Amino acid sequence: MCNTPGACSSTNQAERAVTHVQTLLCVLVATIMLSLDAPSTAQEWPRFRGPDGAGITATPDDPSLPDTWNRSENVAWRTEIPGVGWGSQAER
Repeated sequence: MCNTPGACSSTNQAERAVTHVQTLLCVLVATIMLSLDAPSTAQEWPRFRGPDGAGITATPDDPSLPDTWNRSENVAWRTEIPGVGWGSQAER
């Protein structure tokens, strides 16, 4: 029991601070563990247009990938770049 005025509130604040630090530590550890697994699940594309230069993904039937696109359809963003370039579309 707390017999001194204000002693209980400082104890509660200290307990809340420890709990907050423990929560942040758990989130940090979980984030690190999940990010360590991410590279092993990603498809390796060590060069332009993929491992063999064909530009074909291992999951071509993925429903989240668009089948068609043009200047306004299935475009996340656009910007005008001066001059002539050899760019290609970027997909996520």
